[in-house]
Amino acid sequence: MASKQCHMMMFPWLAFGHMIPFFEFSKRLAKKGIQISFISMARNLQRLPPVPPSFADKIRLVEISLPSVDELPENCEATIDQQLEQVQYLKKACDGLQAPFENLMHVDLPDLILFDFVQCWIPETAAKFGVLAHSLVHTQLLC
Repeated sequence: MASKQCHMMMFPWLAFGHMIPFFEFSKRLAKKGIQISFISMARNLQRLPPVPPSFADKIRLVEISLPSVDELPENCEATIDQQLEQVQYLKKACDGLQAPFENLMHVDLPDLILFDFVQCWIPETAAKFGVLAHSLVHTQLLC
């Protein structure tokens, strides 16, 4: 009987200083045969470097929609899209991702979720599905 392939979800904070290290870590894990679902908003996924062809079957970019929040300008999906004083609204919108993320879990259940410091609701959501979730700080990913 063949063993099940390990599937991990990566969900970095919505800043490219976090997304790029998570993406690089995803490539390292894919090189070891781990299936990766990299979660972010459409514009963020489009602005990532292309997935190398050698990992195209291992890394899947998964779009999740950022909820609308008062004071958050339209099409602001990352810190690069706004002024520093607006980041608080991006964090508020990120808190609103819990329900869409839970819906994603119903469709695509991973073995492990690696997330950043902002999505503090992920462990609770993961626990509902019996999935492990661990927070990583982007500087640890490169060690």
